Amino acid sequence: MASLALDWTWGFNRTILGGVASLVQDDNRHAIFYSAGQTGVIYQYGGVFREQRLLQGHCNPITCSVVSPDKKVIVTGDAGDDSLLVVWDAETGTPARTFYAPHPEGVAAVDVSSDSAVVATLAAGTTSTSQQQQLSVWEWRRTSDTPVATAVVPSKNSMTSVRFNPSDAKEMVVTNATKVLFWTWHEEEEEGGVLASYSPQLSRRHFRQPFGKFRVSAFLPATTQAATATDDGTVVVWDSPSDDDHDHDKKKVAVKALQLCDRAINQITTVGSYLAIAGDDGAVRVFDFTFRLEAFYEDIDAGEITSLSFARTTTNSGRELPDMIVGTRNACIVSLEARCFERARAEDRRGTIVVQGTAGETHGIAVHPSAPVLVIASHSGGIYLWDYDLKVLKLARMFEEDAEKGLFEKPHRVAFDPTGACLAAGFAGGLVKFLDSSTLEDATHDFRPTKADIVLLTFSQDGEWLAAADAAHATHLWFLKKRDAIRTTNQPPSSVEPHDDDDLRWTYVGRCWSHSGRVTGLEFGYVADTGLALASVGEDKNLVEYDVSATSVQAGIQVKGAYHIEETAVATACAWHPMLRGDFEERVITANSDFKLKQWNAENKICRRTSLGPTFGGPINGLVSIPRHEDASSTRGTSSSSDVLAYSTKSRVLGLLKLPLDGNPNKMMGVVGHPGEISAIQATPCGRFVVTAGGSDPTVNMWRVDLAALDAAEAEAEAGKLDPFLGLLDGDHVYEDLVDFFYYLQLRRQGEDATDQRKCDGTIHIADVPVIMRAVGFYPSETDIANMVAEIRYSEFATTGEIVDRVRMDDVLKLYVNHKPTRPIDLAQIQDALAVARAHIPPRADGAENPSTTTRDDRGSFSTEDPKTTTMNWEGLQNLLKAHGDKMSQDELDMCTAALKGHPLPADTALSQDDIIHDVLGFDEVSVLDDDDDDENTTHQQRPAALTSS
Repeated sequence: MASLALDWTWGFNRTILGGVASLVQDDNRHAIFYSAGQTGVIYQYGGVFREQRLLQGHCNPITCSVVSPDKKVIVTGDAGDDSLLVVWDAETGTPARTFYAPHPEGVAAVDVSSDSAVVATLAAGTTSTSQQQQLSVWEWRRTSDTPVATAVVPSKNSMTSVRFNPSDAKEMVVTNATKVLFWTWHEEEEEGGVLASYSPQLSRRHFRQPFGKFRVSAFLPATTQAATATDDGTVVVWDSPSDDDHDHDKKKVAVKALQLCDRAINQITTVGSYLAIAGDDGAVRVFDFTFRLEAFYEDIDAGEITSLSFARTTTNSGRELPDMIVGTRNACIVSLEARCFERARAEDRRGTIVVQGTAGETHGIAVHPSAPVLVIASHSGGIYLWDYDLKVLKLARMFEEDAEKGLFEKPHRVAFDPTGACLAAGFAGGLVKFLDSSTLEDATHDFRPTKADIVLLTFSQDGEWLAAADAAHATHLWFLKKRDAIRTTNQPPSSVEPHDDDDLRWTYVGRCWSHSGRVTGLEFGYVADTGLALASVGEDKNLVEYDVSATSVQAGIQVKGAYHIEETAVATACAWHPMLRGDFEERVITANSDFKLKQWNAENKICRRTSLGPTFGGPINGLVSIPRHEDASSTRGTSSSSDVLAYSTKSRVLGLLKLPLDGNPNKMMGVVGHPGEISAIQATPCGRFVVTAGGSDPTVNMWRVDLAALDAAEAEAEAGKLDPFLGLLDGDHVYEDLVDFFYYLQLRRQGEDATDQRKCDGTIHIADVPVIMRAVGFYPSETDIANMVAEIRYSEFATTGEIVDRVRMDDVLKLYVNHKPTRPIDLAQIQDALAVARAHIPPRADGAENPSTTTRDDRGSFSTEDPKTTTMNWEGLQNLLKAHGDKMSQDELDMCTAALKGHPLPADTALSQDDIIHDVLGFDEVSVLDDDDDDENTTHQQRPAALTSS
């Protein structure tokens, strides 16, 4: 079993037209299909227990899907890099056929023929490129990986819908806002498949009423007619001008336009001898083929309808209307009985909600500390409380728009207190609410300490403090004020008792701008000597510790210290290191944008260890510990230990990290969990599940955790302790060089001219570590060196309390792998560095201005108006190098310029960007990474550990 396996998903891709489909067949299977992010879902909703069969394989959001009329085949497509077109068996949920990169930028629309044998696809992404859109036909049961026919769509605007004629799989209709194209295809022995199309004649002046833009089309089976729905509720009917009702060869023309409703029609489909439409008015209308109204479902009250699908029945001749499924933009999937429109009461005509998703971005999730309860916060204005064991929605609260104040409250972050009785909710716009978790009603008055979004929210372990961070870089604190006194914070929170609401109230302490950049991590911890602690990290590269015990309403938030922890990277997340067996030192873990994980002593903020983190996706943006329980089958637990962290990233991936962190790739794994950034991650108290939110992808996924699989991977790595690290080197020669230099340094310590017998003990002195790093091409900064020396010196301190001053070859290899950059320096970084330097060089001593103009481009990079001619003076650059960063002396600068140029440079030398890059530094050719490769979310290092796609 995989270490992480997708167990359940909440939400679905509500905006896909036709993305929800019924799989019901003769009442013997109550199931539907829909897509959630990049995952297809077969949802069995009949009976007491609910079941999801998850169709995994896509890396991008599914953009289109279709179910065959016999309910036996599901086809899904996505758009983006590494796009797929997959044909699934609807009974087993297994892929029957996969087509890789069916179109250069993926699939925009798909349909399947009535016999399930032929699939038609429209290419995606052509509106932003010079490439013309293509229509392709695939016979998926063939062994060929190419379509049987492909043609360029003769339209300037991309087509958005394709439909087969249910009576003839050789005929299709494709639609966009302004054009309808009818296609036929056939196969020829020499040329293969041939596609031909025509656009029917349409003169709007021939119709009495105007009509809107086209949306979707459908054929009327067993006739020569087709119908196109528009965005103003009109249906345009096409027919062949022939006396023969079954003459499909004649070209169609528009014969009439009928106003069937007042708003846009998003779905038009046929079932038996009926035509059904549904759209933005939230109703379903059913007509016969002469457009006489047969049924009207107007009381669904679930929002604008984007999907309409009927059950398959084989017990009638087509005159009896089957039950149906509708999907809406409000993220509801509703089951409707065919005869429900005849009922007297409106509430009996609304159908049954079988899926309740979220209609907005989802950034906030919280797991109850002792019950199987999950809270989801959505930008649609809702907070939803789910039982994640039974998969039942227990409670929901919608925060309505306040028109008078011009506010629409969007829940952004949520957090449970340690008792589970209180739920804190932070909103976009700065509102903070304390809610009763059993009712979701307000437990106290509202707080709005800021107008910026609340981006982080966390309770202390004793439940008496709440910390929040906002998008304006401020940190906020509340405490639970009792009538008599507040418990001191220097006692360990060994147990948390439920509070009596009549005896306490939440009080706002204040806010503190302790960061100059976005706050990326905010966590409470406990330090034995000082008690409760609060730490934060931000994009300003600082780690800030707050003095909680000295904080009060009168004194405000007290900052104990701010520590600069990064040089070129930025901190992206933080967490308190779980106490492992034998540990007696508290540590804070920070993650950065260079894929590194650093551990800092909680008291003196010395870097204890730097290790390479997962590079599967983007930088880590979330870290949570996963409890281990003796009873692995239990869903609750009161005592637990943790030696595993779950992480989320800025690009698709989540995974597990086994402690202690040492950079071993076999102690980490990752899966593609969402199509974009993962906005939140939580672990259940039982340790059996990890829950993630997809942010702009409004889905929440629950993952089953199997720590035994991760333990087995670690045990396998123990057999060859260095093999995982050797796999991270850029070639075998690097290890060979490390070994040669390692032994040379042992000899040099004894004197290069010594004649006595050499004694090599297999270690080198701590002072020689920077030497060997530079010898193999890694040039650490002075801060990097200080961190490496501290890491070696205190490598055994956490368990033995002893200081180390010598290092073995195995440890040198691990230091090199963990500390060296994950990607080489590129031209853009050099240009940025020079632009920053140019901006900070003061006017020259003679009063002349330093001739530079520095701005930021759209990527946030520094640039100049003309870097080839804009110059800086060498004297100013020297002064900058001597005063900032790894400060250089004048002798060192002279030595470097002499080595690079053959002589020291005069102080008044004017240097352009190209002069420095090519003439001084000596780069003849500097490769520039492509935009895709330069993205911070791109993996720049091949890893031998398992990365799987969900």
